[in-house]
Amino acid sequence: AIRLPMQAHPTRAFSQKNFHSPYGKAEAWLILATRPDACIYFGFDRAVTKDEFRAAVERSETDPEAMTRFVNRVPVQTGDVFFVSAGVIHAIGAGCLILEVQEPTDFTIQPEYWCGDYHLNAQEMYLGLEAETALDCFDFTRWGAEVVEQGRKRPRVLREAAGLRVEQLIGPEDTECFSMTRYVLDGGRVTLTEPASVWICVEGTGRLTGEDYAEALQKGDYFFLPAAAAGKITAESDGKLKIVCCMGGK
Repeated sequence: AIRLPMQAHPTRAFSQKNFHSPYGKAEAWLILATRPDACIYFGFDRAVTKDEFRAAVERSETDPEAMTRFVNRVPVQTGDVFFVSAGVIHAIGAGCLILEVQEPTDFTIQPEYWCGDYHLNAQEMYLGLEAETALDCFDFTRWGAEVVEQGRKRPRVLREAAGLRVEQLIGPEDTECFSMTRYVLDGGRVTLTEPASVWICVEGTGRLTGEDYAEALQKGDYFFLPAAAAGKITAESDGKLKIVCCMGGK
């Protein structure tokens, strides 16, 4: 319902050095629903120096829009997909319902003093790092409309059959960290073969069936498919059903 603070996530190299973790926090968004005038903020809209950025951080204590003035404001609609690489400044704007897939950390540098009427403390802003070190998480070399276009992903059809379309939303061309694949069933059915995966029903109704097993599916439901069940569970739709498969990577 409100804009989140401007933020960036660390690369794996930054995480290894500063958080002793092998993972950064690349992430991807699938826009599930929007309110009027929904948007995200994605990438600097012009060249910004670290000194200018630091000054805007300090102004954000009293100026709630100090850090929106140099970030691309991107209108979004249902079905849009974005890959948020480490280092890119971004924020989810008001009016967005988003499915987010990410690396297995929650490292977020968000050097803005306010989130709505909540005042962030230094730990929440910098995760225990010195501010100068934390600001190095932001990639100041990337800016302009091309950052948005690089982040925007268009579904790629992997296969089509009667009543079924399989679309890759995030795949190996985008990142090795994880994947997102959307299954669109229109009166069809499909056997779920991806092991150790999380599935989210984002539209419609249907059911899962297997040997001595049956479970109804509706929008908002999600489930884990263990390796032992891969190839043994079938999804089918009542009319149109959309389910998204999310898998880990390297």
